Amino acid sequence: MKKLVFAVAVFYAVSGTVFAQTQADRDAARRDVYVILDVSGSMNTDRKFPNVIDYIEKEVLDGLLKTGDTFTLITFGDTAEERFSRTLSGEDDRSALRGEIRKLEAGENYTDIGTALETLADVLERRNVSDVRRVILFITDGKHTPPPSSPYYGKDLSVDERFRSAGEKISRGGWFLYVIGIGGETDVKDIAGAVDGSVYTNTDSNLSGLEVNSYIESVDKKVRDWEDAQREENGLPAGVTGIEALDNFIGGLALSLGLSPLAAAGIALAVLLALLILLFLFLITFRSLELIISDSRETIKKKISPFGRLTLNSPGAALPAIDQGRAVVRIERSLKSLRVKVLDSDALAPESPLIKAGTVRLDKAITIQLKSKKNIIIKKG
Repeated sequence: MKKLVFAVAVFYAVSGTVFAQTQADRDAARRDVYVILDVSGSMNTDRKFPNVIDYIEKEVLDGLLKTGDTFTLITFGDTAEERFSRTLSGEDDRSALRGEIRKLEAGENYTDIGTALETLADVLERRNVSDVRRVILFITDGKHTPPPSSPYYGKDLSVDERFRSAGEKISRGGWFLYVIGIGGETDVKDIAGAVDGSVYTNTDSNLSGLEVNSYIESVDKKVRDWEDAQREENGLPAGVTGIEALDNFIGGLALSLGLSPLAAAGIALAVLLALLILLFLFLITFRSLELIISDSRETIKKKISPFGRLTLNSPGAALPAIDQGRAVVRIERSLKSLRVKVLDSDALAPESPLIKAGTVRLDKAITIQLKSKKNIIIKKG
């Protein structure tokens, strides 16, 4: 079986086929962590805001983020804005993030949840990073109460099309929210409902009962379900990793040919290599060749395709040594070779070997001797 896995791995590497990540890859992948935080004045009552800051610092910055992960903070109140985004390259970055979090204050007059979700959707669309584990925490203690200047002023989020559109943009990218409502009077249900697959919970001002691992597992399960759906669209069974899919393919091939799995893997690899060689030969054969054609006064460069022809002189391929409008020689390309054919022997010097040969193969370089005592040199680029 180890030999089979090795053969499959080689097959996988050479083919360059993109399959889904293994579960170990999923668990080890770096995370993009987003916190969308309510900074309205009501967050100051009952020490909610200090408790949220402590929670973010201990459970997210210290407990969740590891080297290579990215942390982004979006705050909302009167409006919404991305406050900062930082990728952790070491403990200095973690300390810097902790300092930024501790500087935050809550004191804005409104709670514009609609603009917050729309801002999040725009930020995620700009980032559009693949192969990361995605975590989004949306934290609020209130109902949707935007200022009169907001496009969401007077709108009911549960039925507003613009709000739903922002949520759909997020879900199309495979993102899911974990919405935390502090207190009983919040719109967390509408927020989670706008993004398919999102989850929400209510807690008290002390954030009792919240554990980072439980909601990460919940959101990660949603992401895995989304990834499985993408696999099915690409013809892979849900939950099957790339190596498993290759193993299944090799096993099916072995069964159909009556061979061992190792022999079947070898045949598959040989066929793949043969196809790559044929592709290489095809590209080599049908590529355009460059010609360098010069006389004592001017040099021109021209590309010639398989079965192509180039006449000297002709429009776009003329040299001063040849009378304008006079066709003296023609360069012809087949699949195997380049040849120079005489069209007008009267233009050539009597001692020119081309007069007698008529057509010669262009291997390295060829000199055309003209009656005017001028020479033209043709060679491959």
